[in-house]
Amino acid sequence: MDREIGNLIVNIENIYGNLLHLTANENILSPLAQRALTSSLSVRYSMTNNNGSSVAVFGRNAAYKSLVELDDIYCRATETVNRMLGAEYSTLRCLTGAHAMMCVLLSITKPGDTVMTVPSNAGGHFCTNGILEITGRRHVDAIYDYDALTFDCEAIAETCKAQNVKVIYLDTSVYLKPHPIHRLRELVGDEVKIVYDASHTLGLIMGGEFQDPLSEGADIISANTHKTFPGPHKAIVAFKNKALGQMVENQILKSFVSSTQTNVLLSLIVAIFEMEEFGKEYSRQVIANANLLARELQTLGVEVRKASDEQFTYTHQIHVYSSLSRNETVGRFLKNGVSLGTSGALGDRLFIRIGVQEITRLGYSSDDIVALAKIIANILNEDKDVSTDVALLVNSHKNNIEYGYNYDK
Repeated sequence: MDREIGNLIVNIENIYGNLLHLTANENILSPLAQRALTSSLSVRYSMTNNNGSSVAVFGRNAAYKSLVELDDIYCRATETVNRMLGAEYSTLRCLTGAHAMMCVLLSITKPGDTVMTVPSNAGGHFCTNGILEITGRRHVDAIYDYDALTFDCEAIAETCKAQNVKVIYLDTSVYLKPHPIHRLRELVGDEVKIVYDASHTLGLIMGGEFQDPLSEGADIISANTHKTFPGPHKAIVAFKNKALGQMVENQILKSFVSSTQTNVLLSLIVAIFEMEEFGKEYSRQVIANANLLARELQTLGVEVRKASDEQFTYTHQIHVYSSLSRNETVGRFLKNGVSLGTSGALGDRLFIRIGVQEITRLGYSSDDIVALAKIIANILNEDKDVSTDVALLVNSHKNNIEYGYNYDK
């Protein structure tokens, strides 16, 4: 059995390692972040109160060795997050984006409260409403203008007033441009909390190349950390107000987290410091690569959605229309060694949601992007076998992480 499982792991790694990854919801770790993830600390609790004590006490007088060695670097990491997001407080305790969503929503609402969420047709996350329903909260849809590709702020404000909405949770996963946070805040006032789920755009926000949700009026940023933020599967939650952040984190530690998964936490901390050092350049290049790819595809006769008259996209995503079925579209790309995803949100037409955040981190040049556009067009328009071209492109960038730390044993 040990050989069978070992072979299975190697085979899966080889399959994924030889794919060209264009999904919008994944990224790749730097060697140092990967080293932290595979650390033997994966089996150790990171029980700590961040107070310098070598003993951590929690629950009914339970006492354990505190990982006091982590206190300083954890505090430095959260200070970095606060500075980059304009927050007064942040926590790295949550385990995933969906877990962070649950922790935030259940900490700032009570059963019977109404939360406004993004409908699936507008790119809302599939589990948000389920979390609310199973815990006795009500939900109503945020009104979306599909022609303008943005939220209808006036209609949202009217619904908030009519339905006594306590929280607006913007959990969009399919978007090309910033949300109108400032206008929303003007219209709904200070009584409604706005939570901005930045799972897709956290890296761009921290790099200063997207919107600044907290300064624009959001109360909380909640996000997973493995899309444009190139970290492990974990989460960051940042708060405009320190008192609110402390309240939520206390609730998280009391009710939602026993172990913060020490190895994953360390990997996340590595990625935070990488974003501090490389985030500006990385984010700028992500957006440049996305727009270059979109322009080249349009030149080759591929229909691409535009975010505005000036740009195809302001994020890592580009939306490429497909006249094929969902399965046929994905199947054509997979047989050529390309991994990507489709969506039917934002209207009635199927499109491919391409993300360039991973290939940017692998150092793809403008020439590589031009070559990639030809590969995509040949697959989509003519069903050509371009697997050799894909393999050449993938192999030319293997083990070549830009915008991150190396690891020297």
